[in-house]
Amino acid sequence: MTEKTVNYETGEVLPAATDPKAQAALFAKLAKVMGKLKKLPKTGYNTHFKYKFVTDGDVSDAVRAALASEGVAFFASLQLVSSEDGGKTKRGDVITKTLAEFIFTFADGETGATWSCNWTGEAIDTQDKGIAKAATSALKYFLLKTFVLSAGDPTDDSDNAPSSSGQPATKGEVGDDDQDPETTNGNGLTAEQIIAKNKAKYIARINELNKQLTTPNDIDQTWLSEMTKDELVGYGQMLSRSVSAEADTVPDDLQGVE
Repeated sequence: MTEKTVNYETGEVLPAATDPKAQAALFAKLAKVMGKLKKLPKTGYNTHFKYKFVTDGDVSDAVRAALASEGVAFFASLQLVSSEDGGKTKRGDVITKTLAEFIFTFADGETGATWSCNWTGEAIDTQDKGIAKAATSALKYFLLKTFVLSAGDPTDDSDNAPSSSGQPATKGEVGDDDQDPETTNGNGLTAEQIIAKNKAKYIARINELNKQLTTPNDIDQTWLSEMTKDELVGYGQMLSRSVSAEADTVPDDLQGVE
C-alpha cells in the first residue's frame, strides 16, 4: 500500500503525486533509466557535410524502451506556439522562426507521482511544418539533456563552431579575446584579420546549411556580417537543428533520395 502524507494542521491527506517518498521513487526510476541508456548509435548521415548524427528516432526509441521497463510513462503537452523576429533580409522582410513551448511529464505507473519540465523547441519555418519541426527539436534535445546523452552532432558544442570545412574552430581562430589585436601569426595576419577571415567561414557554413532547408530563408548577408561570434554560432546551431528535423520527418521511401 502506498503511504500518503498528512497535513496535521488541516487533516488534509495529500495525494501520492505530492508525496515526497513517491516523488523520490520516481526519481530513482529515472536514475535507473539513465543508467540503462548507453551511447546512442549515429544512424543519421549528412551527405553534404559528410558526418553522422543521432536522429530523433534514435533518441526516442532508446528512451521509450528504457522508461517502459521501469514502468514510467511519458507525456507531452503543447502549451503555446509563437513566432520570433530573427532579423531582416535585404528586401526588408523579417526572418521569423516558430517557437513551440511544451510541458514534458514523467509519471510513475505505481504511485502516480509525476515530474514535469517546461521546454521550448524552435524551427526556422512558419509554414505548416513549423510546429512539427519545433516539436521534433524540443523532444529530441529535452531527452538528450535530461538523460545526459550525447547527440554526436558537430554543431551541438559551442566549440564546434560552423565553418566552411565543417570542422570545429580551434583556439586562436575566432573569439580568442585574449589575443593582442596587433599580434600576428605565422602567416603574418593580425588577430583582427584572423577573426574576420574565420567569421567569413562561419557565414559560409550558415549559408550552406540554409540551402539544405526545404524552403531556404532569404538571409541578409549584411545582417550576418554584423553578428558577433556567439550570435553566428547560435544561428548556425539553430539552422543545423532545423535541417536535422526536416531529415527526420522525410518519409522512409524518400530517405537518401537526392
